Amino acid sequence: MLGKTIKHFKDELSLYFDFDFLDCLNNTNSAKFYHTYLAEIKNEYSNLAPDKSSVIIKELSKEQLPVYKTISENWNPHLETVFGIISDNDNPNYALSISEFIDKPSSLDYASLPKDKKITTRFLTLEQYINSFGCLSEKESLILIHQLCDALAVLHKNHMIHGDISPKNVLLTDKFNWDNEFKIFNGIHNQVSVKLIDFDISRNIQYANHTVTHAVGTLNYAAPDILNFTNATDRIDIYSLGCLLYFMLTGCSPKDRNAPPLSKICSYTANHIFNTCTASYEIRYHNIHQLVKDIEKELSYPDKLFFNIIRKFPGFQTNYPPKNMLAFHLYAFVPISLIFDHSGTKTYIFSAIFVAVIYLFGCNLFYIGDRIPRYKYLCSIIPGLRYIIKISLILLIMLIISAIMFPQLR
Repeated sequence: MLGKTIKHFKDELSLYFDFDFLDCLNNTNSAKFYHTYLAEIKNEYSNLAPDKSSVIIKELSKEQLPVYKTISENWNPHLETVFGIISDNDNPNYALSISEFIDKPSSLDYASLPKDKKITTRFLTLEQYINSFGCLSEKESLILIHQLCDALAVLHKNHMIHGDISPKNVLLTDKFNWDNEFKIFNGIHNQVSVKLIDFDISRNIQYANHTVTHAVGTLNYAAPDILNFTNATDRIDIYSLGCLLYFMLTGCSPKDRNAPPLSKICSYTANHIFNTCTASYEIRYHNIHQLVKDIEKELSYPDKLFFNIIRKFPGFQTNYPPKNMLAFHLYAFVPISLIFDHSGTKTYIFSAIFVAVIYLFGCNLFYIGDRIPRYKYLCSIIPGLRYIIKISLILLIMLIISAIMFPQLR
């Protein structure tokens, strides 16, 4: 109920929030909108975190209430944190959510921006960042998409879709100190993290071929299947992520009239990820985990000159281990064996060892998918642990090959 909801709970809220500084963020008389407020926690309750004294109070409809309740029960660092829900059991028309206010990153150089690109808001959307600071690199874009996949995995696990993923609904904040994934790459992700916000049109996942009654979402980032009133499944969020990836790389939507082809801007794999995200419903990524798997394959290549050159050759364009190993043999060891070693035995022993060495040191296997807390802790107190594991595996491979090929050495 417009405006009345905040008044209905005023006596309870005034104990903790200063109503003299209550700011309505979408002051409108339209009956289609529920009000959203920026509130300040009273000083006596904000002593522990004085820099986090602002919160967002949002009036909720009956349809939004279960969505925000689910999000409040499933925390994720890349989702807007909903601290709790206030509702009236006697009147379901009255409900509020209290969530975090996401401050813009403090590490960015805002002073260097020209006057026409100055950022004056307390928050920073992805759209504002791209418009002011410029487009992101391929690695930066994929890492931020990877973070958003982490957020969406929580929604999809709870059988929900976001439905309105766009640059305006992605906020940038200071990087989480404990998030060291992909730190081997240089880029904006070492300064900021992203958070997905605005669940106003989120809803339960429907089965394929289910007909929806109205199209919602930001047009330039909405999947064609939802615009055609069909297939309200989690794949519409995957489509929007593809459009978001394109925006990060180019500064425009792939649906814009003069949108450039992505194949001229990024690698084969990144273009493949975009195309698979935005493909027709049947051949799009079936779930968020398939998208994450392809992103992690791409990010397992170090951002070094050698790898940037070698990945241009067939067999190395996608970082898929069987393809890589086969390519090594085809390009190097097979020709050598034909010229210098007709039997091929010694060459293939050497090639197996060489492939193992190059693959273990060249591909970032021991960062990608690093999800075990105890392993992360051990790596933090033993800096060389990853290299010890790599060397141990190489020696083990060499020992096994020697034992098989030269049984007389046993």
